[in-house]
Amino acid sequence: MSTLLLPPAQHFSQHDATHDWLPLHNQQQLLETIRRAIGKARATHHAVAASYARPIPACDPLPLFASRKTTEAFYWEQPSRQTANAAIGAAYHIIVDGPASMLVATEHWRCLLTDAVCVSEYDEGNEKHGANDNADGADSAPLSGPICFGGFSFDPHAPHTGLWEGFPSGMLSLPEALVSVAQGNAQLTLNALVSADDQPEDVATRLITNVARLASQSATAHADDENLLTNVQAAHSVKLTELCPREEWMRLVGEATEEIRQGAYQKVVLARGVQAERYAAEREDSFESEANLRATLQRLRQGNSTATVFAIRRGERTFLGATPERLAQVTTNGELRTMALAGTARRGATPDEDERLARGLLESTKTHEEHAIVVTSIVETLRPLCQRLDVADTPQVITLANVQHLLTPITGFVKAQVSALDVVSALHPTPAVGGFPRQAALEAIRAHEGLDRGWYAGPVGWLGPQGEGEFVVALRSALLASNRATLFAGCGIVADSEPQVEYVESQTKLRVMLQGLGVTD
Repeated sequence: MSTLLLPPAQHFSQHDATHDWLPLHNQQQLLETIRRAIGKARATHHAVAASYARPIPACDPLPLFASRKTTEAFYWEQPSRQTANAAIGAAYHIIVDGPASMLVATEHWRCLLTDAVCVSEYDEGNEKHGANDNADGADSAPLSGPICFGGFSFDPHAPHTGLWEGFPSGMLSLPEALVSVAQGNAQLTLNALVSADDQPEDVATRLITNVARLASQSATAHADDENLLTNVQAAHSVKLTELCPREEWMRLVGEATEEIRQGAYQKVVLARGVQAERYAAEREDSFESEANLRATLQRLRQGNSTATVFAIRRGERTFLGATPERLAQVTTNGELRTMALAGTARRGATPDEDERLARGLLESTKTHEEHAIVVTSIVETLRPLCQRLDVADTPQVITLANVQHLLTPITGFVKAQVSALDVVSALHPTPAVGGFPRQAALEAIRAHEGLDRGWYAGPVGWLGPQGEGEFVVALRSALLASNRATLFAGCGIVADSEPQVEYVESQTKLRVMLQGLGVTD
């Protein structure tokens, strides 16, 4: 049996960190995993996925995502659960379009895993699809094994512009490397899609070289983490431009309320965009620079501890945010968790004002009407997919950094063979981001909103080998492209909505990303 060694040209100054991540005997295990996958590819005459996972020392995945050496990556963090994931590179893309794009993506994912060879150091030689230590939803276990990450646009039928170049209507990616951390435990997963003509040593060497780079970046980044926000200057010189002027957007809200009173639909969510342009003389000063991207994600994680922080990098563009809304989570035992989130109030300047505003949310007739529409729609949509469904009797108030929302938890168990993405396909877009009834609201948005939402308010998340996964709604978000950031915010409009109040609410929601970007007042 040959021994695979890191090529001399690829040795890094942080070689000790590299050895900690993937010692020589684990390099040999990786090689054998790839060799078995190539053997299957030769036997089946089609490409086969190989996945190798092992524990690594605790680290912070964020700098690995933000590195300028990475042009294809996904970041996913839930600070309240102490979990963070960086999916680096792409071993394989599933790119879809059309009305059934999520269902097509799910089926494609299942086919990709049919003959996959999956090995974990925890269970060597086990080829069961879904050797995922987080399969039961336990927050203490990092993600492991073949996990795909991705997202979908809000409305694939809406007109698109060049704003979202590189972001297709729907995409799932199997990363070449996944670094997952939960409760101080860390796991490295390496993936490859191999064919009959591949040489196992070549594939293994490429993956090991990537590990060396990631380990080196992690060790280097750790040294300056504490001073990151101090050393990165806030974006003082920023020009903000409303893509739809204030008066025009308020006029659209007024027209929508009139159409609702006339019975065209019960609710519609109207979004608006704001462009932030940073005066950057050098690339290092842009929103998309490595230091500024790291600082942005650091601010989002620190200021939004109960949210999900996400980021997707596609070439020269990065879509990122800190969303409060989980769309759906399904575990390998079929447990479902979702929520109805609708109704917003700002945070108070004092605890007493905070409590008064929260009480106002709970007592507002308009807010309860908007919230009830969302709850009813989600429950009716999920019943055909579930064996059991439980809905909280009354909504609760969830408090975020800048806003408060009404939230109703919804839990249950899905039927056999129903995946997380199947649930997402049924739910999206919920009335919280589209309106109700769905089709009438979408037609109104297409006709009047005039904004290329792209992936804003669409589902982003991950899907595991047994259909387990979690997707959130991409809210409180922005699309970064060099020195320009496009921020998005939407408001649910019902019959008695007041345009001025809705505009103020949208400004409050935009503040999350403005603060994340370091834009000062």
